Amino acid sequence: MAIKISSTLLHDSLTTVSACAGDALLGLRGISHVGLRYESKSLILETFNNVSGCSLTIRDKNISEETENTFYPIAEMRELFRRMEGDVLMDIDQDGALHLKNSGSRYTLKSIVPQTHTSFPFNDKGSDEVFEIKTEDLVALLEKVLIVARGGSSQGYSGGTLLDFRGSSLRIVNTDGFRMAIVSIDDHSGIERKIQVDTNSLKSILKGLSGRTGILEGKVRGDHVMFVHEGVKFFATILTPTYPDYEKILERKHTKKVTLNKKEFTKALERLQQFGKYQELNNASLIKIDKGEILITTDDTARGQGEETLSAEDFEDGDFLVCLNSSFMLDFLKIVKSDKVNFSFEDPHSSCLFSDPEDSSYKYFLMTLKHPKIEG
Repeated sequence: MAIKISSTLLHDSLTTVSACAGDALLGLRGISHVGLRYESKSLILETFNNVSGCSLTIRDKNISEETENTFYPIAEMRELFRRMEGDVLMDIDQDGALHLKNSGSRYTLKSIVPQTHTSFPFNDKGSDEVFEIKTEDLVALLEKVLIVARGGSSQGYSGGTLLDFRGSSLRIVNTDGFRMAIVSIDDHSGIERKIQVDTNSLKSILKGLSGRTGILEGKVRGDHVMFVHEGVKFFATILTPTYPDYEKILERKHTKKVTLNKKEFTKALERLQQFGKYQELNNASLIKIDKGEILITTDDTARGQGEETLSAEDFEDGDFLVCLNSSFMLDFLKIVKSDKVNFSFEDPHSSCLFSDPEDSSYKYFLMTLKHPKIEG
């Protein structure tokens, strides 16, 4: 049957569900398709693979048929609707071809066979453990922990991010073995359960939710977690491997602390990175704290060497020397909103803690690097 639909509405809807396609629009992953079907006077769009999925419902009282999913190339479809104006007449024929008509333009998209599933692998019906969170709050939480996975998934830990429901609070934890980000928020759902969710799925959900507001409903199932927002359902698979015991790092003492100006610290590290990337220890910065000053240096290389001196607040202990990855420090600095940052530590061989003086719910731990000047 043919229906008339706004080209802008369909383009925006395809943009939302294509968040789950990741890099498929560039042909780099397997989700290069979108499923369309009519159901309960609605047009339903779906993208999915074996670890994540997105289902979006567009209500239309003129839809009277019930159909099975038919799949089309998502990149071409989205681009067509982006370049069209006004309403588009959309019709699926008996062979599954999708016909589009708009102000003298006519296009036909042939149906394709997905490389993975042909039916949506996530069940949105059944018993749930339900929680609610503001959409903008979840977006902020994910932005803070997924900086650890900015270059990919959390390598070494099955690509998983931990959601730790603690009855009255929710902690989200992500680590790649070299650093760990932990963020928490009040949660009155009463759920007490730890689940490990595919990190790339959460990155897709973050992309799909960015810019949205209002209440987001979360549902925890046996094998997946679902987030529902105004007719859009995001799904992510629950992974089974055991997650590292992150609470051990929270128990560590970091009794020494300095406070730094975020802008000055950021600019200093950005300048030092011009030489740090040529070091044997890639992006390693040697940090010496002494008498209220912080001296940050890179090792001498064939291309040169750098040195930065910053003033340190609230530091009364003796001198301290540690080596840290400057890129990892910059990841933290770019996400923090405050004008100052806290840098806490205990000894040159233990993890260092970076935190926001105005946000006690966020903690960012960095493992130290070995350096001849420290080991010697």
